[in-house]
Amino acid sequence: MSTAAEPGAGPAPAWLDGTPIGECITGTANILAGIEEARDNIIAAVEGALTEGGLSKADLGRCHVGMGLAAANIPDLAERFLASGFPFARIALEMDAWIACRGAHPGGNGAIAILGTGTAYVVQTGGAFVTVGGWGFQLGDQGSGASLGHQAMRRSVLAHDGILPATPLSRQVMARFDDKPDQMVAFCKTALPRDYGALAPLVFDEAGAGDPLATAILAEATATSRRHSNA
Repeated sequence: MSTAAEPGAGPAPAWLDGTPIGECITGTANILAGIEEARDNIIAAVEGALTEGGLSKADLGRCHVGMGLAAANIPDLAERFLASGFPFARIALEMDAWIACRGAHPGGNGAIAILGTGTAYVVQTGGAFVTVGGWGFQLGDQGSGASLGHQAMRRSVLAHDGILPATPLSRQVMARFDDKPDQMVAFCKTALPRDYGALAPLVFDEAGAGDPLATAILAEATATSRRHSNA
C-alpha cells in the first residue's frame, strides 16, 4: 500500500490500485517545528488512517510513504528527519511546494503560488523545479498568513506606544493580550507561524471594513506577492 503526507499530517493512504484506505489528521508536519514532533505526527496520522480502513498498527511496515513537507528543502534538516526512525517499508521526501506543484500539474509543466500560513512559488519544467521563497518564517513567507498576523502585532504595538494612530484592528489585537505588550513578548518567544497566522482572518475582516492599518498590511502583502510571482 502507499500513502502521501502533506503539512498538517493528513495522509491519503491507498492500495496500490489507488483505492483509498482511510483518512486521519493530526498535528503539524513542518520539520522546522521539530523533527521528532513532525515524525510522530506523521506516524500517528498514517496509523489512524489505516485503523479507519480496518487495518492496524501492525500494517505500518507495509506502507510506502511519500512526504511533501515544509523545510524538506533544507538538506541538513531533511537528512536528520529521514534518519529519525520510521516504521514504514519505504519513505520518500520532498518539499511541500514541489509535491503541491506535481498535484496541480500531473501532466508535467506548470506553476503554482502557495499563499497560506507560509508562501512559496514554484515552476515545473521538464521535470525540474525552480522555487522562489519557501525559506520559512524567519527569512521568508512574505505575504503569508503568518506574516499578516505578525505585522498586525508589530503595528499594534506601535499604535499602543503612540507612534501610529490606533485603529479597530490595533485595538482588537492588543485586547487579545490584555493591552499588555509584555504578554505579546512572551507569546512571541514560543509562537509558531500558525500562531501568528491565526490573526490573519482579523486583518482581512478589518481591511474589508476600511481599517487603514489592515488595508496597508494587505496592500504591502499583495505587492510582495506580485514581485515574487514575477521573479
